[in-house]
Amino acid sequence: MEALRGREVAQRVSLRPPQRPPTSTTPAVKQIGIYGTAGDYDPLNTGHMFNGQIAGVVTNARDLNPDYVVDSGQIYLDLSGMETLTEPKTVSIYINSGHFDLKMPKNVPVDLTCKVPSEKSNCKTKKYNSDAPGSIFTLNITSNTARVTIAKK
Repeated sequence: MEALRGREVAQRVSLRPPQRPPTSTTPAVKQIGIYGTAGDYDPLNTGHMFNGQIAGVVTNARDLNPDYVVDSGQIYLDLSGMETLTEPKTVSIYINSGHFDLKMPKNVPVDLTCKVPSEKSNCKTKKYNSDAPGSIFTLNITSNTARVTIAKK
């Protein structure tokens, strides 16, 4: 019985997200948490929901999935070093509760659409880096109660 309790505690600890954003410098997006079937509520029609943390420093848009659906958790994405796109890319992100911290690309034209509670966010629908070369990166962010923070630098 004691061994079982220890394993349960270890599992809970391993799923607990860090209290501050990770400082990873790899381009891969890592996901730590639990996937489940979406059931009747499926905001992006992906067939699944995720609870946990998604984090990454992305330099190539190919490292991004077309959609991320987080029921409860955190998302940390640093896109500030993203390379110029040779073809358009669209990513849709839904986060129900928790928080999403995003560093915008510096040298890529971005068309950002935000559907988030304004009192919990500085995310505004607008275009960024319109004069940057390359194809457009379209980012659609939807939140129910999650805090969404956009950093431009």
